[in-house]
Amino acid sequence: MRREFEFVVPNTSRICLIWLGGIAAAIALAIGSVQVTRLDKDTAFIALMLLLLGGAYGLFKLTKKYGGRPTLVTLADDNITVLDQHSEELRHIVFADISSYRFSAFNGAEELRMKLKDGTKQKIGINTNLYGEQSLDELVREFEAALALHQPTAGQEDAIMREKTFFEKKISTVVFVLFGALIAWVVWMITMSEKPIHGNMLTGFASFIAYAVAWHRARERRRA
Repeated sequence: MRREFEFVVPNTSRICLIWLGGIAAAIALAIGSVQVTRLDKDTAFIALMLLLLGGAYGLFKLTKKYGGRPTLVTLADDNITVLDQHSEELRHIVFADISSYRFSAFNGAEELRMKLKDGTKQKIGINTNLYGEQSLDELVREFEAALALHQPTAGQEDAIMREKTFFEKKISTVVFVLFGALIAWVVWMITMSEKPIHGNMLTGFASFIAYAVAWHRARERRRA
């Protein structure tokens, strides 16, 4: 068996540099504009908001264009290789060297982490918010199928363990119920008081939706 998967992996250091540079440029431009144009407070505030929104959009586009690394993952019968097609850095991981692994997915961030017997960790991570149209699901399924063929007899020390993520544990269901009850109570309070919905409430609703999606996605692994 030999399967190839192509991903765009976020380059964390480059993304940080893009955003730090963008924020510094936006602050300098905002201060300079106020000093030069001498706008009144209301006009200056509107101009600043437009600048921030436009800058954030511009930084998002720059991050999508320059913040990713094309990566080729090749899965074979007894190993997995990860090739950074930009730097040509190659990582070769033999299944016999893996002690455990974990797959996590939350709010667009997906990661397959392999812990090796020497204590080091190898990771493959993507972000679908930045680079959509991709997922690690198929890679993980094929990876687990290949690992199953190399698992020793049950109970032996060399068995490769799958670490459970938070959403694969029963406690995640308890948190989901409590979180849902809190959201329902907030909605009821808003309905009864007829008060407007504030921005922090919308943030809470969005957080619950993100949690619910991750909780639902892990349902099959939670039952295993």
